[in-house]
Amino acid sequence: MTAREEVTLGELTFLFARIGCLAYGGGGATLAMLHQEFCVRRSLVTEEEFQVLFGISRVLPGMNLLSLTVLLGHRFHGLLGALAALSGLTVPCFLVIVAGCALVSGDRPNPYLQGIVRGLTPTAAALLLHTGWQLSRSALQKQEALARGYWLLVAGAGAVASVDGRVHPAWIVLAGALTGILLARPILGRDR
Repeated sequence: MTAREEVTLGELTFLFARIGCLAYGGGGATLAMLHQEFCVRRSLVTEEEFQVLFGISRVLPGMNLLSLTVLLGHRFHGLLGALAALSGLTVPCFLVIVAGCALVSGDRPNPYLQGIVRGLTPTAAALLLHTGWQLSRSALQKQEALARGYWLLVAGAGAVASVDGRVHPAWIVLAGALTGILLARPILGRDR
């Protein structure tokens, strides 16, 4: 692990508030911004630590990004940091939603708002793909070819299972976690 910067409670709250104000496009955009702020722009957490926290947030029930937010806040300032991070991320979003409700009230949808939504959807998807690659790249580079092949096979199987929508995403996440546990020692353990 590399040396990490420290962050005050006020800086942590402001960082999450800024993300909460700017993370248009849903979870993919928010995850990309969290990764950028914590791993790339600042050295607050290592790539590996971010991956572990993100992985934990994926197996917890509820909204993954809120879980990740709480985990990141707790990582720096305990329970107070978790509350500050959660408030920082959600209060600006809440205020934007309340303002958005004023725009969509009425009988006819606002054509400008519809245009915004049409523009944000593909860009949010692109950000999600980019962030997925960023999270996976460093882990893949550290593995031998056989382990990398198994990892890509599991990722592909998860993608195929999610395409037709018959398998609930929670089952796909749990199957990935179980596969990781089963492969950890016989295949992935060789890389350590």
